[in-house]
Amino acid sequence: TFSVQCRPQLMTEEEAKWLKRAGCRMVLYGVESGNDEILKKIRKGTTKDEISRGVKIAKKYGIDVLNCVMLGFYWDNKQTVEDTINFAFELNAEFTQVSAPTPLPGTDYYQLLEENSCFLTKEWEKHDSVHNSSVELPHLTNNDLNTYLKTFYRRYYRRPAYLWMMFWRMFRSWGNFTQSMRKFNVLFTK
Repeated sequence: TFSVQCRPQLMTEEEAKWLKRAGCRMVLYGVESGNDEILKKIRKGTTKDEISRGVKIAKKYGIDVLNCVMLGFYWDNKQTVEDTINFAFELNAEFTQVSAPTPLPGTDYYQLLEENSCFLTKEWEKHDSVHNSSVELPHLTNNDLNTYLKTFYRRYYRRPAYLWMMFWRMFRSWGNFTQSMRKFNVLFTK
């Protein structure tokens, strides 16, 4: 068995059928944002509709989906972050991971943040894109961003629609069953 990374707009029914037959168990999609304007600004080259279609096709053929979303692009505000969170809920992937965009030195994004004095620190050990961003954005405070990052998983993985989907997924294989039991144990004992 294996997993793949794919751009969701490139997934086709034919491709999903052959991936599943070949032993593909999961596809990773870089969703990034749930707001079409943000997707344009980050030059993602896709739309929410194309992302939704790619997720639906993979799920139709029994391929688990791991969506990667990012909260806190330079242009984000509370509404666009909530758009992204709600889009992740709507996609209802088996797995979703969240992080803040990492402004790597030498990139256009780093330069944009630097020119607009968004860095609270340039000490990389203090920038953890999963739990603790070190930027202050024009329309999103550092505290707001870090709160979104810290609460995303609880909001995502404790939703009734997610729990119901994962309950039925458990019965597809023994591996799914044991994985789900471990996951539920972590979700509800912490």
